[in-house]
Amino acid sequence: MKESPAEQAPRQLTPQLSRKQLAAIVYVAIALLAVVIVSAETYRNTLWFSAVNSLYLKTANPTFHFENQSLGYPFVRITATLQNPTQFNGIQVNYIVYQLFVDSSSHNESFLIRAPDVKGQLSVPEASSEIGVYGFAVQQSVLPMKSLNITANVPLLADAVDPLKSFIQTHNQSNMATYVEARVYMNSVYGAFVNDLCYEEPSNVSTVCPGIRPVPNLRTFGG
Repeated sequence: MKESPAEQAPRQLTPQLSRKQLAAIVYVAIALLAVVIVSAETYRNTLWFSAVNSLYLKTANPTFHFENQSLGYPFVRITATLQNPTQFNGIQVNYIVYQLFVDSSSHNESFLIRAPDVKGQLSVPEASSEIGVYGFAVQQSVLPMKSLNITANVPLLADAVDPLKSFIQTHNQSNMATYVEARVYMNSVYGAFVNDLCYEEPSNVSTVCPGIRPVPNLRTFGG
């Protein structure tokens, strides 16, 4: 019995992929997916660093309290917010360290305290205008286009209290500049990240803060 014309037409064979060809396709797909993931992570990391570099501090003029009984020691009230002017929603602040310095706004009469060495004797002429330091945990995010309240009472260093009183009386706070440095500790994909912000008050102008004291054992509460 003869076959019909349809049955006589050549049959098309479905191509069969070998195991090596299937493995190659899988590897290519994985490689493409990895490229997409890496590109997305790189883009997010770029946004993170750009947002962190855009952070700035907004403060009021610091207020000095020498006879306040509520805390039991002299301190400087720092009323401040950390501003996030970007749309990025992934900035987690872990810790803040404030360091404060004073000077005359005209810089014609600097406020400097010489630092004794560990034995209590005056060392080489190393001096600093640092008057207070204070660190505290935050553990909060700075939301997009929002601010984070980082107000704090910064204790005065013990040997800065009396010279500072005299300095304030002399300048009557009209010819006096206070430098507020905030070290902002954050987590990044590369580990801990620190952003140093420094502002001169009362003008709230971004600047470079003076050098800190070289001897850590002076960082005690004022008396």
